[in-house]
Amino acid sequence: MEVEKAQELAAKYAERRRRIASVVKLPMLSGKVSAAVLIGCFLMTAALIPIVLRKDPWIDGEIVVGLWWLVWIIALSICLYHGHKVSDDHELKSPRSWGLKNLLSGWGWDVGDAAWIDLGGSGSEACAIGCLIIAALPLLILLIWVLVEVAIPGILFIAYILVRGQLAHVANDKHSCQGSVLRSILWGTLWATVFTAPLAGLVCFVHFVVSQRPA
Repeated sequence: MEVEKAQELAAKYAERRRRIASVVKLPMLSGKVSAAVLIGCFLMTAALIPIVLRKDPWIDGEIVVGLWWLVWIIALSICLYHGHKVSDDHELKSPRSWGLKNLLSGWGWDVGDAAWIDLGGSGSEACAIGCLIIAALPLLILLIWVLVEVAIPGILFIAYILVRGQLAHVANDKHSCQGSVLRSILWGTLWATVFTAPLAGLVCFVHFVVSQRPA
């Protein structure tokens, strides 16, 4: 009797789980977080492999590409097995305008007092230094603005688009892999190979060309 009751309770519990699973959908994975994790793994392997192995640069490059291939296989297989979808939740914001007065005040300089610049000299020498500072400061601010507000966000956004796009292309498609370890690994390996094959071919080609050059 106790065994039958236990089996009956287990059957009811399993049926309840199936009903909940059919009603409640899995939440979408954040595209921003997913891309950040993958990019972090790629950068970490690219930075550590040359330091740890200390082999020829092209051999290190081939090993790094191989590790990226494994990272793609793991990420894609997990998404396919669990049936996760990947959202697009990142936007490239417009660059902010930096005012010179606000920027200098943010650095702790008193822009209302002419003594905030210490020329370190007097007479013509001080005048020349002051002119150089005045001429170079706007250019320096412009370069910092371009780097912080345009270059770095642009590079990160392109990396996000590429990585998130590849991940979503596989995870958001219908491959009937949910709950199947074998199908998830097979499809994950297939798409990971497609993504990394061009880069691997380029590294191998450059390695071959370099190795054929006379010493």
